[in-house]
Amino acid sequence: MAMMETEELVETIEERSDYEIERGKPVPSKKHAIAQTQFVIAFYRNYEEKFRVLTEATLDLGNCKPTPDICVYPKSEISWEGDEVRLTKMPLLTIEILSPKQALSDLEDKVEDYLAAGVKSCWIVLPSLSEIVVYHKGQKPKVVTEGDVKDDVIGVTVSVEEIFR
Repeated sequence: MAMMETEELVETIEERSDYEIERGKPVPSKKHAIAQTQFVIAFYRNYEEKFRVLTEATLDLGNCKPTPDICVYPKSEISWEGDEVRLTKMPLLTIEILSPKQALSDLEDKVEDYLAAGVKSCWIVLPSLSEIVVYHKGQKPKVVTEGDVKDDVIGVTVSVEEIFR
């Protein structure tokens, strides 16, 4: 029995890609990539003057260093001298997109960490269900499957149909 468990563990480790090892999360799928791109386009189309959108930026939460799929910050000037590898200033919004090999509970745990660190709003995107779940500290999650995701905490509205078309 122990031998079989060891073989299964080796298979699991061998299946992990460089991406998973480096980033500590599953490889994004095609739908994941499309949804991520659609969000970036939607934010730039509707809020370019108000927000700056970052993809795959690592946050420094102290006890952990997660890399949300998307972070949304207030618009600010960029200095191209120097750079940051881990961001200590929390975004207004994080967006996590569920990958096929990822557990929803893992993303929900990240949301708890983000909100505790001062992120104002967190969205989990479920591409297979065309669903967006909005989280705010101290409130029940709001599930949106059609129409607009209206996030009054950060002042944005995004069309579900625009993301999942």
